[in-house]
Amino acid sequence: MSQPEINVDKIYLEIEQKVINLMLQHLDIISEMLDSNIGPDFFFSKHRPLVQAIYYTYNISQGKRLLTDDHYRTLLIEKGVKGEITIAMQVFHECMYGVHFSNTKENFDLLKKQLIESFVHRKSVSALKLRNENVPKLGRLEATRQYVEELSSVLNLTEIKKSTSFLLVNEIKDEYLSRIESKINKKEPIINFKIPELDESMTPGLKPGHTTLIVGAPGSNKSNLMLNMALNIWKQNYNVLFLPLEMDWDDFLTRAVSNIADVSYTRLLNPILLSSEEHKRVKEASLWLLNKDKFAILDVDEQISIPVLRREIEKRVNYFSPKLVVVDYLGLLKTQSGFGQRHDMALGDLTKQLKFLGKKFGFHILTAAQLGRTDIKRLREEGTDAQLDSTAVRGSQEVSADVEYIMAITKVPDEDDRLKIHWIKVRYGKSGFTCDLRLDADKCRILSMKPTITSSGIDTDVLSDADWLNETPTQISEKLKEKHAKIEFDSMSPDDLDTI
Repeated sequence: MSQPEINVDKIYLEIEQKVINLMLQHLDIISEMLDSNIGPDFFFSKHRPLVQAIYYTYNISQGKRLLTDDHYRTLLIEKGVKGEITIAMQVFHECMYGVHFSNTKENFDLLKKQLIESFVHRKSVSALKLRNENVPKLGRLEATRQYVEELSSVLNLTEIKKSTSFLLVNEIKDEYLSRIESKINKKEPIINFKIPELDESMTPGLKPGHTTLIVGAPGSNKSNLMLNMALNIWKQNYNVLFLPLEMDWDDFLTRAVSNIADVSYTRLLNPILLSSEEHKRVKEASLWLLNKDKFAILDVDEQISIPVLRREIEKRVNYFSPKLVVVDYLGLLKTQSGFGQRHDMALGDLTKQLKFLGKKFGFHILTAAQLGRTDIKRLREEGTDAQLDSTAVRGSQEVSADVEYIMAITKVPDEDDRLKIHWIKVRYGKSGFTCDLRLDADKCRILSMKPTITSSGIDTDVLSDADWLNETPTQISEKLKEKHAKIEFDSMSPDDLDTI
């Protein structure tokens, strides 16, 4: 006698109802779901809008409110849902009142595990089905590769990253003092961007898990500033991973070559215009010759998520461990959108995930976001002297709380060679002030307004490959005078440069 067929989907739906039932009654259950990275995508489409609404209500109330039926109905109306409101409210009542009273918080750990298993099962079945459909079109090898990548992405999503430690201060005194002594003895160098106007505010340098956020209006040179900051880290022989999500690898590399080889960006876009000397500088640029394998680009064909980024780093961490990861820009990373989720909430979620990733793998995060419309308008009306605060990131207090440094970048009217930086947040110093940077847009360069002086003289980092190529000390001295006209060079002879 054959066994009756088990309706797996029905079992999984009942598990979801029980989980949602607890989320509708207990704030700490919602908190634990969020800490476990269990988003709306873990649920069937039937329940997904309700879960999104629960998270949305929890977020906008800063963890103080549960979703009620009246509030859910209001949210649905605001979202423009009309004919389906009755069905959506029926789902709400099934989860709120249709679950047996024996469903309590004591069951949550088991229910959470079952929910994750349900999600993995559905995704695995879907991925296998897609793999079989792709075999005739892509071949077994490529279809299987995509299948394995999808499974890896699913498993990454299910990882629970929350970890806590209860520490008594008097018991960790010796460990803390030992770490202090270790840092003193190692004399670890401070890694910074080699742009004095920025480094003076970022006194601890680039710390793992810390985030630097640049906000600006479209076309304000956010990408160029991040490119220059990344190249300056790379020149110090540290690994850099750059995600140019706004452009393809060819366009990004063109900007980098223009910067390094001192060749016009517009001429590189149309290489037939390059002179033989410029062509030579491109071929001999230090970008190809120095610091082999230290600068990497993650080129993507579609919107990338944090789990995918994590997987890409994990695959290479044994031979490529970046000190700096640059995401250009934050809004182009894929996130699990919440019910009616505001832009700032999505950004806040991404900055949190990046911070955990940076702490685990030991890198600093440099990224950018769009300046809010209100502040763009205010800058146009009040000029570059307008004072910006943390709400400049599209009204986001979430992002402001999660990052260590926020700076806004604006163009200076009628001065094409100058940009203004507004320091919005400096965790380890003062904020609310401005400074200027020098812009050479045709070479994709953003430089300090100050000459970089070291104990041995002028820092050679202020010069490109082209500045030194086949030049005599006398010619180099003349070029330094042109670049830093305000410095007194009378006391420096060409012979002094032989030691640089």
